[in-house]
Amino acid sequence: MEDLVIRPMGPGDLAAIRDITWRGWDGMTFRELVEKRHGPLGSKSWRDWKADDVVAGCEGHPECVLVAELDGKVVGYATFHFSQAEGYGHVGNNCVDPDCRGRGVGTALNEAVLARLRELGARIVAVTTLEHDLPARRVYEKNGFVELVRSVTFTLDLSEGEE
Repeated sequence: MEDLVIRPMGPGDLAAIRDITWRGWDGMTFRELVEKRHGPLGSKSWRDWKADDVVAGCEGHPECVLVAELDGKVVGYATFHFSQAEGYGHVGNNCVDPDCRGRGVGTALNEAVLARLRELGARIVAVTTLEHDLPARRVYEKNGFVELVRSVTFTLDLSEGEE
């Protein structure tokens, strides 16, 4: 593989993280599914909501974000959270640039997050993904995650039938 570097996020990485988020989550977000069923939520598309949420999380907790670089260009990111009191870690948002998928970047990012959570003292680590997100599921399973539970999400449009 080219020169892959996994490192802590820096403030200069936010634009790349926003771009990767905007381009990389097709078919893999709850908001997109809601938008397909009910139309846009508020004044933004699901892509803009997702990108804004990811960037806000990165700004709020930059110590919990790793980025992947290939040949000096940011091509992926992964966020995580850790509760010292519980010894519990959670893998959050993570995405690889669509142009760089299939090269081990996601697996390397996930391995780096797990190593960081191990350093922090995590005993249990969880991650959540949509059932049909097979690439993410393969990464998690490759890194030793075992399915715990499936859940069902329902939506209801309260504006239907209003006159």
